[in-house]
Amino acid sequence: GISNSAVDVLRQNMAINAVRFSINTLDPTSNALNYAYTQNKMQQTSMWATLGMQAREFLPMLHTMMFFIFSCLGFFVIAAAMIPSMTKMVLLNYVRTFFYLATWPALFAILNGIMLWTLESRSLSTASLFNGLSLKNAIALDELHIRFAWMTGFLMMSIPVLAGKILQGGGRFVESMNY
Repeated sequence: GISNSAVDVLRQNMAINAVRFSINTLDPTSNALNYAYTQNKMQQTSMWATLGMQAREFLPMLHTMMFFIFSCLGFFVIAAAMIPSMTKMVLLNYVRTFFYLATWPALFAILNGIMLWTLESRSLSTASLFNGLSLKNAIALDELHIRFAWMTGFLMMSIPVLAGKILQGGGRFVESMNY
């Protein structure tokens, strides 16, 4: 059954390629390049979809668990802060962790806003091809919205790293302002 699925994917890519770039092209080089583009686009879409679905499922859970663990460690932080040589380091790292976790929701909201505004403008241009929403452009609009959702999920995976870099850069900015 696996080989049949691969053949079906190959046929689907060839059909998409034929519809997109015209069936009556007789140039084998351009047909091969067009097919390679279609195959690459399908693989990239598949990668975005899987990463987007993983981000949707795991990132909120990861953030919640990290915040829960961070909150529960407050008693140990207080105990470690009682040691005079460790007070500054422990409290500073505790506050940094709080700011790191607090930047996630703001970054999610910013990413969501950027993607929605971009999707709105793209949707209007797709809808205007057929003078508004119609059954003719419903599939194109649906594909555009799904592709943006997957791309947003793919970009969501970078938020934990981005939050750390923002916090790191913000700390350096405050230190430079101190001088």
